[in-house]
Amino acid sequence: MEQKYKNRKYAITVTIPADPGPPPVLLAGGSQNGSVNIVNVPFIVKRVTHNIVGFNQVGLAYPANVLQDGQYLLEWRSDQYNYQSEPIMAGSGYGTEADHFPLETPEELPPKTTITAIVTNAIARNDSLKVQIVFHGLEPIGDAKPS
Repeated sequence: MEQKYKNRKYAITVTIPADPGPPPVLLAGGSQNGSVNIVNVPFIVKRVTHNIVGFNQVGLAYPANVLQDGQYLLEWRSDQYNYQSEPIMAGSGYGTEADHFPLETPEELPPKTTITAIVTNAIARNDSLKVQIVFHGLEPIGDAKPS
């Protein structure tokens, strides 16, 4: 029997709001979460990527061309499992879209599972931080057929 699969991605965009100020500021330690629900078929997660959406809001602390500073912690969990013991620095744990890390073993999530991503800011910023986390994987299509 051979099962057919198609590529699938699920994304979560998380915004950590800044204190309105004036001036607006986001201190280290601010945290926010977001979630996405898997459709009614299993989803096999093969890798996780992330990116800051827009300017990184660090002002003069970093060069202006450093948009993906990686100075935030990421944690993800499903309804059944917490996949890490503590939040991990984004660049260390998951790489970036350009330099991602595949999961050592793909994780199969049951149908209708909720994935939650928690983003925690690690440095002071001049405004809100928006991060998109993408779960890349496969989902089965059709019924298994004899080969």
